[in-house]
Amino acid sequence: MITIQDCLGLTDATPDEVVVIACHEHLPPILAASKAYALLGDPSGAAAMRRMILDEYCRAVLRRDRARCERLAALFQTSLEAHPAAGGEPASPGAVQLEGRTGPRHGRSAVHKGARSIAWH
Repeated sequence: MITIQDCLGLTDATPDEVVVIACHEHLPPILAASKAYALLGDPSGAAAMRRMILDEYCRAVLRRDRARCERLAALFQTSLEAHPAAGGEPASPGAVQLEGRTGPRHGRSAVHKGARSIAWH
């Protein structure tokens, strides 16, 4: 029987990257590992995977989940180092601008230096 650990061993993605793909794509972890393998085999796949990390980061900002934001910002940097950036990608989650409402009170968030700190106004 093939386990999730076997599937993770076949891809260059980290377990955290696979979890982000699973959350973003609403997939079971074993299918997310397969998608990670396919993405990293494609020239633009690493950029697509980082876009998923940024999407999840934006969702965490909207939920005001500071701990998740910090984990995703760190994962983004790890992913950038492990799978070098393609042209046109944002340099960090802090480079992504959120428009419109950012919380239940329509407050604005200030995202600083790679999203390491977030101030809610």
